[in-house]
Amino acid sequence: MCDIKPIKTIIFVENMLCIYRNYIFYGENAKRIRILRITVEIILYAAVSVIGLIILYNHFHNNLGTVLIIYLINILFLGYSTLCMINGMRHSNYFKEFVDTFEKLHRNFDNDITYNKSLNFLNLLFILASTTYFVMISLELTIDKINQKLFNQAIFFGILVIWEKIIRWYRMISEYLVYCVLVTILHNFFKRFNENLDKTQKILHENIINGGDMSYRINLKIIEESTEMYTILVVNSKAFRKCFGEQV
Repeated sequence: MCDIKPIKTIIFVENMLCIYRNYIFYGENAKRIRILRITVEIILYAAVSVIGLIILYNHFHNNLGTVLIIYLINILFLGYSTLCMINGMRHSNYFKEFVDTFEKLHRNFDNDITYNKSLNFLNLLFILASTTYFVMISLELTIDKINQKLFNQAIFFGILVIWEKIIRWYRMISEYLVYCVLVTILHNFFKRFNENLDKTQKILHENIINGGDMSYRINLKIIEESTEMYTILVVNSKAFRKCFGEQV
């Protein structure tokens, strides 16, 4: 589906978090399974949140301000997670367009050492950032579980913690990491485009000074390549906005 390393890693991580931007690439049976998983995920997520809120209310019932803040935070997290899951599937056609245009640009720079190094660095950075955050959350949960006196039911508390802290926070942070990585790749392509424009202007300027013809076929080819790249970048930017405009 995609040969660009950071995007392949992003798709893998998002699929683990029940975000299927690549939904359109699946067959009909696979699509039904993904829809079922999203539905079950949202229901379980809402159920765990409600039960958690009931327990917290029983603990903080004398402090309505604290209860309201906790309720609001839970509603916002639930809403954002639901939005990410539904939005990813609903706009998967734009994601396909986004990936396809990225691959067209990627093929033009596939032999560029600097470009490939930047992609490898972004991929490594995303993996390290995601893993580090996951480890930090897991350590926090372990400490909380040891010191927590609020819940008597250890099994339920473990489930509640996993859903509320790992899944919620990890999904939210991962989505911002995804956004940053994709914006960086897009920025690199625009940077390359500007470099090509500068190169084109320099060649045309030298050609004019040397008495050459503006319509010389090599000059026209360079202009056509720059125009094509600009068109692809415009389409890519619009698809990117459709994919992430509602959630970031």
